[in-house]
Amino acid sequence: MELFISQQLYILFFSIITGVIIGIINEPFRFLRYMGFNGKAEVIVQDIVFMILAAFVTFFFALCYNKGDVRFFMLAGELGGFVVFRLTVGRLSGKLFYVMAFVLAKISAVFKRCFMLIVTIMCKAGD
Repeated sequence: MELFISQQLYILFFSIITGVIIGIINEPFRFLRYMGFNGKAEVIVQDIVFMILAAFVTFFFALCYNKGDVRFFMLAGELGGFVVFRLTVGRLSGKLFYVMAFVLAKISAVFKRCFMLIVTIMCKAGD
């Protein structure tokens, strides 16, 4: 299939946007890792799910914009969009995830102490 330069630029632009979308899809997995779900098995499952989602996004993008043909510049555009997202918004969200994980850990520790105190009081009252 012959493509004009304008069509190729159009596809490249949307492939960069697709890379940003893949970066957005990656954010919940990063948050899970910050929250402590970073064991070997958990990371493998998260990576497999992310790769499947990224493959579907790439497949549907190629299907919609290039009639199913995958070209090198499309993949390079997706990679570029993903990298730009990670180096800009991804850095900010990483800092935000770190703060959120710290705050949620403190809140869960307070709830755990309260729960243990209530259980201890109930056990002593039952004796």
